[in-house]
Amino acid sequence: MSYYQLFDTRELIKVTTPDGDAIRASTAYGRIILYFEAARRHQLRVHRLIQQHLASVSDPKRLLLLRRVFVEIHFYFITWNTIEEMFEVLKRSSRLGCVNGLFRRYETLFKHYGHGRDVLEHYQDRLPGGKKAHA
Repeated sequence: MSYYQLFDTRELIKVTTPDGDAIRASTAYGRIILYFEAARRHQLRVHRLIQQHLASVSDPKRLLLLRRVFVEIHFYFITWNTIEEMFEVLKRSSRLGCVNGLFRRYETLFKHYGHGRDVLEHYQDRLPGGKKAHA
């Protein structure tokens, strides 16, 4: 996607959205594009790190690679959470019907990655004595 396509779409959103919500909707769209790109980059990093991990069977740095995978996956989940939040802003602010369809298209991913983020960020809840600990 080129800069001009992004700019034109943001301008279109501003023109088709009522005054008070135009900036919110346009900004949300810009953030969605930005975070989709971030998600792509995190995905590539995770893939490369896993490939390095698999290729370094006897390397003592192998554990370090797994830690880096963990960090990248966590940021990947956060990225998808931000995309979901910005879709919500865009849905409410723009009143464009096509946004609902786009949101539904990614809804399963939002739930899946949201659950993954919850698992990574609330690990203490699953430890013995925690709110979600298994008996």
